[in-house]
Amino acid sequence: CYYDGDIPLCSTSTKVLLAPATLGKLLSELNLKALIQQEGCILILSGGTGYSTALLGEMGINCVMVENQHHLAAQAQEGLKSYPSVTVYPLSAKDEPLFPSASFDVIVVDGGAVQVIPQYYLGYLKSSGYM
Repeated sequence: CYYDGDIPLCSTSTKVLLAPATLGKLLSELNLKALIQQEGCILILSGGTGYSTALLGEMGINCVMVENQHHLAAQAQEGLKSYPSVTVYPLSAKDEPLFPSASFDVIVVDGGAVQVIPQYYLGYLKSSGYM
């Protein structure tokens, strides 16, 4: 069975698992081959249960996923623990992650639930990076 629609991840927010076609389009825009060759790193905001992160981790891409809903972050940590190139951080909405500046080649907003992207995240992009 195939369903090409967003799947709600919890009843208390607008966070979703992106529709397969939407996620496929997003991933196709990331220039994954270059990221793999250059051992680049992707920051995934609002990663939910970690499905898109798992797809990237399966390709060996270095990923850091942040999630502010702790039950979803716990699911992601459990599901992604076999991916050595993936790290999951459960954060509260007020936490500012402590990554070094210019750490990431790409920042991806996953799950459709981010209203405003905090400005400090932009400082985590490398000069050649994109969001």
